[in-house]
Amino acid sequence: MTDEIFRDDGYVFEFEANVLSVEGDQVVLDTTAFYPGGGGQVCDTGFIRGNRVTEVRYKGDDIVHIVPGNDLKVGERIWCSVDWDRRYDLMQGHTGEHLLFCSLKRQCPELEIVKIYISPESKYVIVNQDLTWDQIRAAMVFANQAIADNHTVTKTLMDRDDPELENVRIKLDRIEEDEITVVEIGDVDIAACSGIHVMETSEIGAIFVDRKVSAGKGQFAI
Repeated sequence: MTDEIFRDDGYVFEFEANVLSVEGDQVVLDTTAFYPGGGGQVCDTGFIRGNRVTEVRYKGDDIVHIVPGNDLKVGERIWCSVDWDRRYDLMQGHTGEHLLFCSLKRQCPELEIVKIYISPESKYVIVNQDLTWDQIRAAMVFANQAIADNHTVTKTLMDRDDPELENVRIKLDRIEEDEITVVEIGDVDIAACSGIHVMETSEIGAIFVDRKVSAGKGQFAI
């Protein structure tokens, strides 16, 4: 089982690890800071001893690093580095998505998330109904004020049967784990999420919505 550094500290991007297995391009380490993706956020990339890591994903209890043409051997202790600029952009984007959606929901209480996608190239949330541009602009004002107020972003674990979950934005039917990761942004938002986030909202910089497009079936990507 791979020890997941990113669960405790998303700001760690360089680390040492032991090679547990190598099967072609698939490399398993005893510990990793590489995030394998989740919560709508794509996986990390980077390097393992100078070898490019192009993809990271779960394989049972292990995390597999896809390292094409690697020269790694089982038992080696190696130096690894996550592409920090890319990781930080994803952390900013994912935290920004939390703020944007909760701000949109203030404009339209019936609004629900259908899908989230956070990558270096594109960051959007698909919602279950249309919103006017006046609503979107009002949501941006609220979200950017929350950024300026520099709320602390905290992560906690809650039991599945915890009565406090009723205060959390969550789709419990999509979660199999008994312990649920909950991300809280000051007194602005609290939601179940397995992604990686910044520690303070000021790190986001600003939120701007540049388009709204139909995603079919009465759904819209913002």
